[in-house]
Amino acid sequence: MQQLSTSSPEGNAPRVSVVIPTYNSRAFLGEAVASALAQTLPPHEVIVIDDGSTDGSDALLDELARDAGGRVVVIRQANRGVAAARNAGLRAARGDLIAFLDADDVWSPEKLAVQCKALTERPDLVLLGSETYGWPGPQPALRDEAPAIRTIASDALAIRNYLTTSSIIVRRSAVERAGEFDVELRGPEDHDYWLRIAECGGIGVLRAPLTGYRVVPGSLSRRAHSMEAGMRRILAKLDARDFWRGRSLLRRRAYGYVSCSAAQLYGSAGDQPTAMRRVVDSLVWYPLPFSRAEAGVPLVRPKRLAVAFLRLLGLKRPDHDR
Repeated sequence: MQQLSTSSPEGNAPRVSVVIPTYNSRAFLGEAVASALAQTLPPHEVIVIDDGSTDGSDALLDELARDAGGRVVVIRQANRGVAAARNAGLRAARGDLIAFLDADDVWSPEKLAVQCKALTERPDLVLLGSETYGWPGPQPALRDEAPAIRTIASDALAIRNYLTTSSIIVRRSAVERAGEFDVELRGPEDHDYWLRIAECGGIGVLRAPLTGYRVVPGSLSRRAHSMEAGMRRILAKLDARDFWRGRSLLRRRAYGYVSCSAAQLYGSAGDQPTAMRRVVDSLVWYPLPFSRAEAGVPLVRPKRLAVAFLRLLGLKRPDHDR
């Protein structure tokens, strides 16, 4: 693809700092860093924060930094979680724009160029994501050099997270206003951060699959309790800053959605009684149906209640852990 023009109104290309947190992701880290360095609009810097890895990532990072000739900056810290790692990257970043990339994901080569061009043309936006594609797998061809942008209202974002962290690029001015990631959150810390960024300006998603997202088998369902606690902490923070502004139905919808999401997590973890209770909680909070965009499928709560009941009776096999 021909490199796109990404000049700012002053005629200077924006400087992009890439922030990559990693913890025991040595098997994937090289691909992530390589995809950042291979951008048609080269990043100003690639900051990798090693959050106390014990899998030999340190040697790989030394090699990557040496081979990149100063373009890769390595920060090492004791294990404190992904939010603290991203915060270390934010503090070190010098770019006008900050892009997030997880260590097990990758970018299409034109991702930064397309996003920077879009942000130059849309000064009202402070955050821009992209659609994703399955990785490892073929990278879809970019069909439009100026993809359409789907804007996301803060009210919609308060219900559910529509953004994939590895797809996000955000203006430094918004980061300076929003502050840092909440280190007390383990799992939904990105959702909390995007909500605070949304208070600084518009957010949107490019209708183009520019981010390769890897589904790693493992622990999400086993962390149901901490994930639910994190989601409820986000709602409490919205309550504290009067986000709802008297819109009680929107608030009830958000609380109902969290209970619905928790039901899915507990069900996947094998805790069917708790999953059923969370479905009932969700219906008490918000008995009206969620939209297709929110729930993915119609009648999601009756279906989850039925599935949990059948699994409790041993009549339906549980999902594979994901």
